[in-house]
Amino acid sequence: MRARTSWREAAGHPLTVALSLLRRSILDGYAVRAADGPGEYPVVGRIVAGVDPEFTLQPGQVAYITTGAKLPPGADAVVKFEDSELLREEDGEEKLVIARSCTDAETCRGLARGVCVRRRSAF
Repeated sequence: MRARTSWREAAGHPLTVALSLLRRSILDGYAVRAADGPGEYPVVGRIVAGVDPEFTLQPGQVAYITTGAKLPPGADAVVKFEDSELLREEDGEEKLVIARSCTDAETCRGLARGVCVRRRSAF
């Protein structure tokens, strides 16, 4: 069941709606699923700030993303350029070699699922 309420009224209650589209990249790089870890992955799209992603990132895929762009559904982190190497195949396909794991806390900002909103005085 969904209910509309103000942020003030929601204070102290867990949010149950999916807020993943509010998550944004804080750097240019590649949107990934952090659980995939280091390895070689196909680049399946490009996401720029101000444009909603039009695809869902599947396991084993990455997508180029700019600073401020919304993470596509399925992505939960961003790999920095310096932690990866882009390979261009003869057929024009791009693959990304990821050198190290990353977490969403390093590379994303915004609300995640299950965020608990607290009154200002509680901070």
